[in-house]
Amino acid sequence: MFDRSVSAARAAPACSPSIERFDRVDCVARLVRAVFRCEMSNRFVCVLSATLILLLLSWTAAAAQKKQHNSASAQARYAGSENCQACHDELYASFQKAAHERLLHNARVDENGCEACHGPGQDHVDNNGDRSKIVTFSDMPSKAVRERCRQCHQVSADKPHVAKGVGCLDCHSVHHALQTKALLILGSDRLCQKCHTH
Repeated sequence: MFDRSVSAARAAPACSPSIERFDRVDCVARLVRAVFRCEMSNRFVCVLSATLILLLLSWTAAAAQKKQHNSASAQARYAGSENCQACHDELYASFQKAAHERLLHNARVDENGCEACHGPGQDHVDNNGDRSKIVTFSDMPSKAVRERCRQCHQVSADKPHVAKGVGCLDCHSVHHALQTKALLILGSDRLCQKCHTH
């Protein structure tokens, strides 16, 4: 006698982590159809097999994405925060006293220290501190600053300050904060009174 569960399992697609999203959706749909074609007595085995295939698919896709991110980071030339300190000692000292100091201990090179915000700095170092070779915030539009900050911080676009065009650097500074808790550029009362005068 022909066992439908075996034929259904054989009909399940071979899913690759490198396939496009729409192909993955089709792959999942075919897996679901294969499970429903299984005999009731073997449905548990089919469901378990399909679940394992889906877990493997998502794990390998995530691993491939991480590998791609790491290879892009490896291509960028990072100098290390100790090289930044050689020329920017005051800024480095203020950075060490603030909440962002924990970035100095991050193992990922693209999320470590100064370069977590300013980007790869080796070209900046090699070109005698050429400002065009590093991300600087002083001349950056507030929307671009917000996007940069969003890499780590949750900044919702529906917040009143964001909606009114108030930028992150209008209130906060990593290197020149007077209040270390929220990295505020002034005491909270004085800062708020710059715009709110009731």
